[in-house]
Amino acid sequence: MNRIPQVIRHAVDKSITITPEQPAFSLIWLHGLGDSSEGFYEYFMHPKSPVYIGGRIRLLQAPLRPVTINSGYPFNSWYDIKALNKTSGKEEDLYSVQEVKESAEIIDKEVQSEAQFWKSQPNKELIHPYHRIYVGGFSQGCAMSLYYGLQCANPIAGLVGFSGYLFESVKLTNLDKTSVLLNHGEVDSMIGEGFAKHSYSRLLKHPNVKYHSIPDLDHTVDLDQLIKLTKWMKTRQL
Repeated sequence: MNRIPQVIRHAVDKSITITPEQPAFSLIWLHGLGDSSEGFYEYFMHPKSPVYIGGRIRLLQAPLRPVTINSGYPFNSWYDIKALNKTSGKEEDLYSVQEVKESAEIIDKEVQSEAQFWKSQPNKELIHPYHRIYVGGFSQGCAMSLYYGLQCANPIAGLVGFSGYLFESVKLTNLDKTSVLLNHGEVDSMIGEGFAKHSYSRLLKHPNVKYHSIPDLDHTVDLDQLIKLTKWMKTRQL
């Protein structure tokens, strides 16, 4: 049985690193609007989480910024959201394009840091460092993960999206090289599954994409999703 993983809370950026005794891959995770790194801490400490198959988890925290759909009040947010559940329109009418780019830079910094971590490990020559790295998230964290991972300069192992969507502007440059797991609740009252699947329409027929529709699930996470995530990541490690 694996020992209790090492947990480090970073004071400067408020991120959390969970490292198992024998790490095999990294998952960089982005929370949803108004949440924090702590919001997913207990979730990823669950015995069914990827931590217990060798997942080194980096829980990031979004900057505090005004959010239009919340009357302009500041929340932890990867970008300003101006409208929800709209499938078309000018990008700037839906979200802050500039803040999306800024958050993508935050993700890239973390990916480069994890790549350096893997370059420093024993048997580093067996697997390319970027092929050990996954990026995922919930809601707008999902949207940011897909934005980054489908078009980043160095393709990574995989992307994970819970209860989110795909921006229309995202180029699918890395889809042939990067696996994608998408989960969405059938009764999501915040981001309807119909809207989400419409945004994913360019992805869903690709063999590298796995989509799960979760019965009776609203805009939240549950144990079933965590189990599906861990099983998917385990098959990727074989």
